Amino acid sequence: IHYQYKNYSKFNAAALFAFAEAKKYLPLKNEYRIRSSDHLSTYYFLSGNFEKSVDIYKETLELNIKNNASKAELSNSYLNLGNAIKFTGDKKNALFFINKALQISRDTFQNHPILSSYHLDIGRIFQLDNQLDSTIYHYEKAAYYLKNSVNDKSLFYKNLEIENYLLLAQVWNQKKNYSKANTYIQKVLQFKLNNLQQVLYYETLGKIFYAQNKNVEAINAFQKAQDLANKFNVSNIPLPQARRFINLARCYTPLEDFEKALFAYQSALQALSPTFENNDYKSNPEITQLIDKPDALTILAEKAQLLSLLFKKNNKQEYLQASYKTYILASDLIKDIRQNIQTIESKNALSEKTVSVYEGAIQSSLSLFQQTEDSKYKATAFSLAESNKALLLLESLNEQSAKGFAGIPDSLIEKEKDLKLNFAFLKNTFLENKGKGSSTKNLENQIFDIQQKLDRLTTNFEKNYPRYFELKYQNEPINFEIIQQELAKTNTALLEYFVGENAIYLFILTADEIDIQTINDPDLVFNSINKIRPILSNPPGTIDPKKEFIQFTSAAHQLYNMLLSPAVNNLSNIKNITIVPDYLLNYIPFDLLLSTAADHNKPSYAPANLDYIFERFTINYQYSATLLHKTQQREKQIYADEFIGFAPSFKGTSSTASRACSSDELYSLKCSGEEVSKISALFNGTPLEGQAANKSNFEKEASSYRILHLATHACVDEQDANFNKIFLTDDFLSNYDLYNLQLNAELAVLSACNTGSGELVKGEGVMSLARGFINAGCSSTLMSMWSVDDCTTSDIMIRFYEGIKSGLKKDEALTSAKIGYLESASKTKMHPYYWAAFVPFGDMEAMELSQQSNWLFYLIPIFFLMLVFFFLKKSKKN
Repeated sequence: IHYQYKNYSKFNAAALFAFAEAKKYLPLKNEYRIRSSDHLSTYYFLSGNFEKSVDIYKETLELNIKNNASKAELSNSYLNLGNAIKFTGDKKNALFFINKALQISRDTFQNHPILSSYHLDIGRIFQLDNQLDSTIYHYEKAAYYLKNSVNDKSLFYKNLEIENYLLLAQVWNQKKNYSKANTYIQKVLQFKLNNLQQVLYYETLGKIFYAQNKNVEAINAFQKAQDLANKFNVSNIPLPQARRFINLARCYTPLEDFEKALFAYQSALQALSPTFENNDYKSNPEITQLIDKPDALTILAEKAQLLSLLFKKNNKQEYLQASYKTYILASDLIKDIRQNIQTIESKNALSEKTVSVYEGAIQSSLSLFQQTEDSKYKATAFSLAESNKALLLLESLNEQSAKGFAGIPDSLIEKEKDLKLNFAFLKNTFLENKGKGSSTKNLENQIFDIQQKLDRLTTNFEKNYPRYFELKYQNEPINFEIIQQELAKTNTALLEYFVGENAIYLFILTADEIDIQTINDPDLVFNSINKIRPILSNPPGTIDPKKEFIQFTSAAHQLYNMLLSPAVNNLSNIKNITIVPDYLLNYIPFDLLLSTAADHNKPSYAPANLDYIFERFTINYQYSATLLHKTQQREKQIYADEFIGFAPSFKGTSSTASRACSSDELYSLKCSGEEVSKISALFNGTPLEGQAANKSNFEKEASSYRILHLATHACVDEQDANFNKIFLTDDFLSNYDLYNLQLNAELAVLSACNTGSGELVKGEGVMSLARGFINAGCSSTLMSMWSVDDCTTSDIMIRFYEGIKSGLKKDEALTSAKIGYLESASKTKMHPYYWAAFVPFGDMEAMELSQQSNWLFYLIPIFFLMLVFFFLKKSKKN
């Protein structure tokens, strides 16, 4: 009752007393003991200790499931767990549990007004993610259910109605529809508001004023909310208190009342850190003192940004030092938050959200370097750029190796493997049946149940096997000096890009130097990429050839000037470049950029006419410098054989020359079989063609070979990267499948369309099929960046493997293949669409091939000599 009517101080006292008594007198599985645990979780939730709250809610849910609790109890457990998870930053997982709660309650209560509370909770999560249309849908759905409470005069539903109006006012304010926002805020005034609702009313009013740049009015409203919170003794709840101070700080900043703004940010940090009392803006709490980490991250980022602004205004280094330290704490906090997030989607969302934090930290580091000339700040800037690169991939690879060293029993490892395989199967089945009737609901329930079991297993691993947790989250960026030592061995330069919101930062590492360049017009870079992409990804002839040539060469030269010339002009003795791209830079192959402007009166794509950069440098790509180091430290594998190639057959034949999947029906490819056959002959390998190129054979054989080659169709799922597919004769491999396979190949060649394409996540990169093969354990991949021509691809692939066989490094072999192709290509086929799509990612070292595939070459001449010797000997006898 205290909780329903928001008497939180009384609720907390009652919850602590009830749990202590239940623990003394009731068994663990007793219904009231479970309920007391649930209330204890809520106590921790209200206190801001969300991680502790989540742990207890999970235990409560598990007990309710085992005890076959009522649907109402189960629904409540799912709802509470989801709301607690939301505050750890894992919004996707929070939605997962709240939707389950809603599903149970909807089946039980039909159109009962209680369903409004579930929609309000779901709407809040979408609002946090700025998905405003989804937010409005759920808030309006809540309003629909609340209409059914017209005959229920209870205070509980009146409170929900008031809450709904306040939330609708806030979301319409976010959409900048101030008229609607004011309509809803006025509706609140028709009710008699309780103490907390009066505080929320003034907070919402302040947000509406602030959004319209009425900062003085906003300050008055927020201050009124704070005064009422103090008066009504509701100011001791950490999160609302902190948010009131954040709102005040945001209003003081544009008024240039920086002292009050800094004090407000400091007060907000104190609200979230009960043991932190320092009012000095140069001080920050320890991470362990913070009880609401996602909101603390927001405060630290905004405080650091304000300090940076003060440095630019006053040129006082103390502001810069304080900004730097605050940004470094924020970046450490991001890592801490990440460890409490389980879903990939929420980790990706965190990567995207925190780009601005890392950019601010990089800018502060570079400013300090300029002020002090201390090279440690350049090293820090590079480390910060690495801190938001391909972390999901690194985490996944760490996790795989961690299981072998953490003492986890084989039985649990096998259990996890079975669950993941079943999960992948159900997900793929769901994809195939989506929109085909009620059967998908049953699949969704099965997927939900398996996901829960996997979450519980992961929690078990992380809590009970400390070494596993330590190794899994061993994501510290590699020291740049180690990278420099590795670059020295191969005469290579590393060019790493970090795309921020205001600039692009280029880190140039060579064996003896680190340089950092800032590209201040990212929009100009993006415009050039957007001009060049449609030319590369479509066969020539879709637009006027001369216009296309001018557009391509102009954009390719402009991109060279912006992205490469700041680095390559100083690389006099270097022949190899490793690129770590970021954001839209993932969409272009750098090797076709032009170092000099083209003569537009000579529209030829031949290398003799254009200065492609690959003629000066051999280029390869990495997901991050840290992953490059990890890959190079991989233990040597033992293989049953060198090469296995898959060339599936499909139902019909077509005149199409592409390896894409542009329709529901796939067609057999004209050149893929010959491609696999010829390459297999080079290595005395295993060619699997037609019916033999099936999923079962892939899963059974692929892990035993040094080189995996798939010449087939592939396609990208624009809505869910986990469903990117590469096809075998009877089925497909999705990224879900690949995440559950253990492959050991040194090289996976994905000779298909768009195998390097997919959903682009800021910081994380492209969620492609090629990435799936790296995740499965392959140390390098060759992938395509657009739909590729069938027979041209075969030509380049065969040339590529001839280079591999001759001992060239992988990137050198690809460059050699492209040059060889261009030397014999027709004028039309010199267009970059035909030859530039494939790029190499990962470890580029030459392959230490066994001599098995060369035996025939030695045996034939030996056999011939033996025959000659035999006949000579026989003729002498005669």
